[in-house]
Amino acid sequence: FMETPHCQRIVFGHEGGRLVRIASSSGHHLLLHRTQTPAGERLSRIELVQGGTRGNLVEYRYDDNGQLTGVVNRAGTQVRQFAYENGLMTAHSNAAGFTCRYRWQELDGAPRVTEHDTSDGEHYRFDYDFAAGTTTVTGRPGESWQWWYDRETYITAHWTPGGGMYRFTYNEDHFPVNIELPGGRTVAYEYDIQNRVVKTTDPEGRVTQTQWNGEFDEITRTALDDDAVWKTQYNAHGQPVQETDPEGRVTQYAYDEQGQMCSRTDAAGGTVVTAFDSRGQMTRYTDCSGRSTGYDHDEDGNLTRVTDAEGKVVRIS
Repeated sequence: FMETPHCQRIVFGHEGGRLVRIASSSGHHLLLHRTQTPAGERLSRIELVQGGTRGNLVEYRYDDNGQLTGVVNRAGTQVRQFAYENGLMTAHSNAAGFTCRYRWQELDGAPRVTEHDTSDGEHYRFDYDFAAGTTTVTGRPGESWQWWYDRETYITAHWTPGGGMYRFTYNEDHFPVNIELPGGRTVAYEYDIQNRVVKTTDPEGRVTQTQWNGEFDEITRTALDDDAVWKTQYNAHGQPVQETDPEGRVTQYAYDEQGQMCSRTDAAGGTVVTAFDSRGQMTRYTDCSGRSTGYDHDEDGNLTRVTDAEGKVVRIS
């Protein structure tokens, strides 16, 4: 199972080493169904049996090679469709009919996409030079992009259609330490031993220094070289409880037992109060003037009614 610091839990049920059930502390219970294809077993549908209207949330369809050919949503509408040749995806379409098509070619011992077009009329050609470590993409006349790679396939340079050249330098852990922008401008980064950015120098030479909370990897202090400083304090769960800006103005946050933010008080003393149900959906929002808006949801989590501060109701179906 998985559990948050607030005891919200997702439990996984297995049979024969396969995941067959998922249940949550919010009351949802899902069953995972499978089907046999000539290529083996595949996930065929996910069924909601508790926590909302019973039925399939999603269905998956496959060809005789076990490749995904369609995705059907809860309403029975096919929202994704895929086509293949020789085991390679040649097209996919969404519910609106937008289609992307791909043509492949065997290059350097592996299949590569050499052309890509869309139902909107876009067309791109891909050219590879593996010895030089470059890839070039050509679109409309006069429109091309180029990428250079190192031996570990990290991008070292990028050329844009507008003639801009970008160059990238990495540290031994493959994090960028220097990015050269068009016109010779640069951005530099320094990292701590956990590879978190602690210093950034922009093209104008301005420096931003960052301090981190070691337990949750949260930023606790950001300082500019003009002495402007932002500070953040966190609770035991890694949630911000107080923010202080360079002018000394303080914003405070409070949370309910589920870990949802239930109030925010700004530097002027104005407080926003929020309330949530057991599923984490907002049920009430009260602004700094005390005016409240209420929200109602159905058993599937869909918003069905909004009641404003004057008592006016908007129903949604």
